[in-house]
Amino acid sequence: MPKLTVKVFGDFGYTWLRKDNDLNDNAFWMGRQDLFFIGQLTDRISGMLEADFHFHSVEPLVSHFHMERALLRYGLSDLLNVTVGLMHTPIGYWGHTFHHGAWLQPSIFAPDIFEFERGQMLGDPKPGGILPVHNAGIDISGVTEMGEIGDVGYNVGLFNGRPDDLDDVSTNSDQNDFKAVNLHLMLMPHHLLEGLQLGGNFYADKIAAEQAGAANLRFIHGMRELILGGYATYYHGGWELLGETYWFHHD
Repeated sequence: MPKLTVKVFGDFGYTWLRKDNDLNDNAFWMGRQDLFFIGQLTDRISGMLEADFHFHSVEPLVSHFHMERALLRYGLSDLLNVTVGLMHTPIGYWGHTFHHGAWLQPSIFAPDIFEFERGQMLGDPKPGGILPVHNAGIDISGVTEMGEIGDVGYNVGLFNGRPDDLDDVSTNSDQNDFKAVNLHLMLMPHHLLEGLQLGGNFYADKIAAEQAGAANLRFIHGMRELILGGYATYYHGGWELLGETYWFHHD
């Protein structure tokens, strides 16, 4: 029989900021409140909706609703899974593993490179962050054990490209015909060192030219984007050590 599971997590905190010896912020604040709807339709087909509610600190102070994920997955085997819809881009380690899960991540806030949205809640109307962590499209993934090498996993994805406003996500359209391509490889050599995980990433896209009438025409012919990344993580006995690096090229 089909099964529906509903899960909830929330984030609540307290901020005390000082700048130039003056108290700038002394308040409790509400972080993200997430609802997960996970439907197991058959033994191979599952779906998931993630709804996100949060407040922006900029005036006027209003709540915002985001559909973070809306996806359908078909699992043929551990080696082959096909996911379609709106999803978190499997790029690197941190953004794909923790994302909004403040109660899971090992630090109070995410590293700056992944601060794609938190700035809005702390008073900055532009969230910052430079990685394409949300995408709509198709992703094929799997993992298998390869003897003494260890567990090997992969993601191959085809997504809508970034729009001319890089803070937006091309959910229902694409401003050019070029589709973003993502490749993620992962190795867990547990025979060599239990708890070690290594990974690499390749992401290529062509960002659309800014539309006519835009306030700031930074690029009018489009721009090719290439992102290469790598990471290493080690988790053992309650201790976690991780590092992640990226190289960006824009033409």
